[in-house]
Amino acid sequence: MKNVMSCINELEKEKPLKKNVEEIGAKFKTNLTKIESELTKQLDYLGNVCVGSEHQGSLFISQQNMELAAHAVNSLHAQLADISNETFQKETFQDDHR
Repeated sequence: MKNVMSCINELEKEKPLKKNVEEIGAKFKTNLTKIESELTKQLDYLGNVCVGSEHQGSLFISQQNMELAAHAVNSLHAQLADISNETFQKETFQDDHR
């Protein structure tokens, strides 16, 4: 913005100096290139994040793995409880018939 204001101020003068306008214009183009480069980096980063690829600081995959592990543990507990109930019921039934 400063470069734009400087350029406008120079052009508003009765006799703007071509050299000053060119220098200010070159600085403005340099700043625009830096801004474009930074925006491109950020858009690339966001593109990677949005499609689910790994990126530094991502917790999504870890959270998903934890949820899957918790589900597996709960499922195993339920299966063990079923096996335990069946086993103890059979033993009790056999003890009653002896």
